[in-house]
Amino acid sequence: YSHAAATDGKFIYVVGGIAGGTVQIINDSNSGNTGQNIDTVGNAGPLNTVYQAEIGKNNDLGAWSRSTIEIDTNSGPVTKQVMGHGALLYEGFLYAIGGILNPIPTDNSPPPTGTIFSTESFYAPIQTNGVPPGPWTKSPFDLPNPNGVAFYGYAVAADSVFVIGGYNDVDKTLPTVFRAPIQPDGTLGNWDESAPHLPIGLNKHEVVATSKALYVIGGMTADPGFSDFARKEVYFSTFDPNGILSSWTPTSPLPHPLFFHAAANIEDKAIVVIGGGDEADDNADTTHVTNEVWVAEINFDGSLGPWLSAAPLPGPRFREAAVVTHSTLYVIGGEKAPDAGTNQTNRQPTVYVGELNYTP
Repeated sequence: YSHAAATDGKFIYVVGGIAGGTVQIINDSNSGNTGQNIDTVGNAGPLNTVYQAEIGKNNDLGAWSRSTIEIDTNSGPVTKQVMGHGALLYEGFLYAIGGILNPIPTDNSPPPTGTIFSTESFYAPIQTNGVPPGPWTKSPFDLPNPNGVAFYGYAVAADSVFVIGGYNDVDKTLPTVFRAPIQPDGTLGNWDESAPHLPIGLNKHEVVATSKALYVIGGMTADPGFSDFARKEVYFSTFDPNGILSSWTPTSPLPHPLFFHAAANIEDKAIVVIGGGDEADDNADTTHVTNEVWVAEINFDGSLGPWLSAAPLPGPRFREAAVVTHSTLYVIGGEKAPDAGTNQTNRQPTVYVGELNYTP
């Protein structure tokens, strides 16, 4: 869980996260497709691994393979394992940005204490013929927040990478919108913070990009005492002809507050929201993990129609990842209930695969 996933339509890539669990195969009775589970080899703790699985002719998944080229394994005396980060794929490059690091010294020295929030970005070329991505290269430009960012929303749009909101131990919940242009050689340009900020600080939310707009969905914010509250608000910002974002505008809220959910764009026609923590009373101590799936149509002006219930997942999911390609939704890993870092049996290696037959 707390991993990130991306797809180029040929393969699905899963980057980092926290591991633990066994392997099984799940069939979606609605679609007949097969999702092969990720074998985490019983590990527990943040990872710097990259897994990939090929998408078959019927949109089923092949076996997952673990890359031997891991993130940042050769950058000095520390191996940096990551969770709560973002992974994006654009024009043949895979990106891993920010997150929470779990530094493991390779020289037998004591590990650093406290939570370390990353400012770093890495990128790796996607190889052909199923060869794992790599080698990984550190971007020359760090995120603008020197305290680092994790549990943010992220997207690729307008030839740029966006990092929206997030959390660190100093600033707590953030309203910032960072943007870095993607250069022709795959490197990220310098990060810019001139885009309009969110109306409220958010973390553990989802960001979905379409060809015309960005959407920020649900998440958690904090009161002045830094207690977490789940949110159901949805905001969108449209691009002008030069790719500049407008101010954030509220649109149809979720049926109830959600955080650590997943969301995806359905062919610029609708947005789908999957699973997450259901905070009926806005109290983070009473988290109920849901298997609900919600769909909202995208209107001509970029606003969303009402959220409509769709076929639920076979089981509840929380802190999962999801990607859409070839009109198929893949829901990868996550937890079936919050484990507070202690109950590894809640951590799920399952991959749910379902066909999207959305008709406005």
